[in-house]
Amino acid sequence: KEILLELSQIDLALISKGFPNMPMMKGIFNADVRYVPSDSSFMVVTDSHIDSLFYEEKRVGELMLNAVYLPINKKEHQVDVHLFRDQNEITAVNAYYSSDPNNYIEGDLNITDLPLEMLTPFIPDNMAKLNGMLQGELSIIGHPTSPDINGFIQMDSSSVYVTAAGTTIFLDQQPVKIKDNFINFNNYQIHTSGKNPFVIDGTIDMQKPSLMIADLKLTAQEMELLNVKRNK
Repeated sequence: KEILLELSQIDLALISKGFPNMPMMKGIFNADVRYVPSDSSFMVVTDSHIDSLFYEEKRVGELMLNAVYLPINKKEHQVDVHLFRDQNEITAVNAYYSSDPNNYIEGDLNITDLPLEMLTPFIPDNMAKLNGMLQGELSIIGHPTSPDINGFIQMDSSSVYVTAAGTTIFLDQQPVKIKDNFINFNNYQIHTSGKNPFVIDGTIDMQKPSLMIADLKLTAQEMELLNVKRNK
């Protein structure tokens, strides 16, 4: 028998006011969870939506989340998750897990034009403002505690405005590639208002997540850090 659990018109502002230490949020939350049985298994489908989420008076966006959990059998499980912001899909995750004969996980993460501005509200005390897009693809295969990770992360027209310094930092648009658990920086450049960049070259070894090792060369020649008028 199919089971439906539904939450409707939950005012996040009222919840925030009810807990003194909770960050101030605004938005209307709706969600439903469906349990759908079949002859040999079942499926759980979740759809949730926040209409115009505001965090500490700053807009995060209209968020929608769709998730499907499907147990193939007692030892195999599959999950599919999609995240939308302002009706555009920004992240998709699919994962498969098996405990037979050994723990094994296989999954993919796809980030499609995730607007960095939606993360700005979560930076405390207005310390920085983010702009641009985040893109990326990651594949994960192997044991859950030490999987093999491959893919890339890329910034598209991305920058960070540092409020205290009144300076904008521009991030390189070239992809940062991840191959066999190594994050590879190939003369990755970070600019401010001047022409001379801060350059990162080398690798970060993630083969042991609890003991990551960085082998990086960081170079800057007469890089301009500040070029702003005196202010408060």
